[in-house]
Amino acid sequence: MNIRSLFAGLLSACLALPALPSFAQVAVDFTFMENKAIMYEPIIARLSLKNNFGNPIRFGASPTDARLVFDIQTTGGDYIFPHSKDPLLTGVDINPNETREMEIEIGRLFPLQRLGRFKAQAIVEWRGAAYGSKPRILEIAKGVELMRIKASVPNSEDELRAYILKTMPKDDGTELYLLIEDEAGGRICGLVNLGCFIRSPDPSMRVDEVGNLHVLFRAIGGTFVHSSFTPFGVRLFSDPISPGPGGKAELVNMPNGDVGIKTIQLKPEKFDTPEQPERSKYDWMFPSRN
Repeated sequence: MNIRSLFAGLLSACLALPALPSFAQVAVDFTFMENKAIMYEPIIARLSLKNNFGNPIRFGASPTDARLVFDIQTTGGDYIFPHSKDPLLTGVDINPNETREMEIEIGRLFPLQRLGRFKAQAIVEWRGAAYGSKPRILEIAKGVELMRIKASVPNSEDELRAYILKTMPKDDGTELYLLIEDEAGGRICGLVNLGCFIRSPDPSMRVDEVGNLHVLFRAIGGTFVHSSFTPFGVRLFSDPISPGPGGKAELVNMPNGDVGIKTIQLKPEKFDTPEQPERSKYDWMFPSRN
């Protein structure tokens, strides 16, 4: 029997233990910060552990310590195994009647760089019992590609970057993402959530002479946002641009090789009004003579 099969058997045995209700010795609650994520996006779990027992509960690597595990499965029932068997929590003590809240990046612990829907549950194993949370559903989607440009990396002959803008509908609106790919190396250099945006006008991208990317998009509320990133995904700045009522902003190439912003103030349209015939100073005395 290989290690993977042994681990699967142990996990199945743990999950076979009855999950006790929230008023049991350990109350476990967990939710995803976002139940829908784009591929390569950080997946954050919000965890709440309450000690309803009369003694402190210690989490660690000792056989007598409590252990926190996550059961993650595909919709087809296939287990997603963690990268490591090391305990998720060590040196953590929860006193009686204490509630400990924390955030854990699940994407770093499990190989979730795949598309699909997943069912996840947080479980605390302690003294031969398993205390489980309610199952939660996570969906990882590809997103909709809006536009892409390619540019070489300065001082490197072989490196080529693909800068891709993608959109993903979320509960608060449609969010805009920047994905940076190393095409030659086949790796992801960065994924940035730029926030909710308005697709009027469409976002735009340009690369300056030193190889930094500039992104301009219109945020919720009408303000434009100008952000810049290195070819390695490091954000240099993110500045709000307010061109005024009815105005817009555009990326422009500057004489010094940089990329700047040009604001355009749109003039309101003029509507021709028909000429009114001259009226006598006595017309007010006769409101209607027709």
